[in-house]
Amino acid sequence: MKHSIQRVHQAAPNAQITVVGYPAISARNGAVCPLRTSAPGSTDVGFNLDYAGLVRTGEDQVNSAMYKAARANGVQYYDLRADSINHGRCAPDSTRWVSGKWEYSVPHNLFNHLTHLGTRNVAQLPNSKVLAH
Repeated sequence: MKHSIQRVHQAAPNAQITVVGYPAISARNGAVCPLRTSAPGSTDVGFNLDYAGLVRTGEDQVNSAMYKAARANGVQYYDLRADSINHGRCAPDSTRWVSGKWEYSVPHNLFNHLTHLGTRNVAQLPNSKVLAH
């Protein structure tokens, strides 16, 4: 990350750089719902598999490393996970921003990635939370 930040500073010395963390995959309680097999438009929340907190632990580690790297390089860090915690894999179809491993109930391009709704909302968050300040 240090090299990338240096390259941005070289190209645009006055740029304000913000490292953006990853969106929430797990629910607030650490649960994940990788199987989303309901029909499109359903309100079913899918099968909840806890995985003993492994996903949440991974999210914590990745976001902590990104935060530390941003601070060590003198740039901002935006905690996207905190602002997307209610939109992870276990959220209802109408509010889910991340698709499951087997996702059939909301539009998305890749399993385990942002849904179309997630793409729109995640794109707007840094604008309203970071750029506006």
